[in-house]
Amino acid sequence: MTLVRLMGRWGLAVGLALLMAACAGTQEKVQRSVDRNMLTYVVGKPYQSIASQRKTTFEGLFQDDRAYGEVFSQATLANGDMLYRHLDRYESGEKSSSMFGVVGTSSTQISYRLIYFRVGPDGLIKDTANGFLHGEVKDCTNWVGGIFQTCDDPARMSQTVEGYDNLVLTSSGQPLSSWGL
Repeated sequence: MTLVRLMGRWGLAVGLALLMAACAGTQEKVQRSVDRNMLTYVVGKPYQSIASQRKTTFEGLFQDDRAYGEVFSQATLANGDMLYRHLDRYESGEKSSSMFGVVGTSSTQISYRLIYFRVGPDGLIKDTANGFLHGEVKDCTNWVGGIFQTCDDPARMSQTVEGYDNLVLTSSGQPLSSWGL
């Protein structure tokens, strides 16, 4: 193999690695933007009906997944409004390798969508906030073509409510403290 071809392949590998690293940051920006745009349609609607909506994907038909995740905390704001914090945990990427189908490994990136609702005394959504967090990695080892498998799956990140609150921004791009929390 010539030196030029070797350098070309090395350059391609480095370029792909940089592209993949950039995608991780891009995923966060895209998810935040999509959520923020989606949430503009729920303002003024009853919180209970929005919070109980199911995902509309094929996956959602077979799972009990709520479109905006599950409520993990709630608080009363200074003006009497309620703050409902939702968290949606999902698998956002996977890497795997296999040695002749006998032994294989896989790593799955877990990510979290943070969606907050500010709800007035009348039960209507007044505003929303959202954020994103790359979470833990679930590592698995499988044998005999995946028939036998063991996984290390931490159930949830050990993040505090305040830590999540620091990751979200309101629909106007302000920190959560602007709601009087």
